[in-house]
Amino acid sequence: TLALRANDTHDTVIPFMLWLAWEAQLSHALSINADAQEKRLDRILGWLAEHAGESPILVRDILPRTMRRLLAENPNVQLARCLNIVHQCREITAQKAALRGILEGLKGRSVQPPENWHKIVAELNDLTDSELPGLINELGIVFRDPRSIHTALNVLRNTNSKDAELLHALQSLAVINPTEALPLLRQRW
Repeated sequence: TLALRANDTHDTVIPFMLWLAWEAQLSHALSINADAQEKRLDRILGWLAEHAGESPILVRDILPRTMRRLLAENPNVQLARCLNIVHQCREITAQKAALRGILEGLKGRSVQPPENWHKIVAELNDLTDSELPGLINELGIVFRDPRSIHTALNVLRNTNSKDAELLHALQSLAVINPTEALPLLRQRW
């Protein structure tokens, strides 16, 4: 399909036009009855997960927007589906793009983790990538995962933390506002 063509990666219009076409299919799938919806979503999202690593347009434009669009529809229902897409993606770049889309879709919110969260985290933690643990930790904070919160608080405790790390930890923790953070902030500043 057109989305798999690498020639159009740097075009200023084609990736957005592809998103519009993809989003129309996604919206239609979300608007049909429940039984047909499951089958249709499984088919189109399965295709996306399978092919995302083959195309910079899918990774950069379609996959993150798809996660945000699904979460805008109904985050409590669609979050498990979004994490399944992360799991189904074959390439780490696609998994990271999907996680970024999920984080963007949940920005400013704290939600309960879906049942598949721990299984998917365990599998993602087995992968070797320098950026993946940070994305997992950030999403864990959104889910109020004690380990993720502890990791972010340790960044605040560490006097050798870089400014970018501190900022990232503060932004992540601001969503859930843990009581342990305030004394650490007073100590540092």
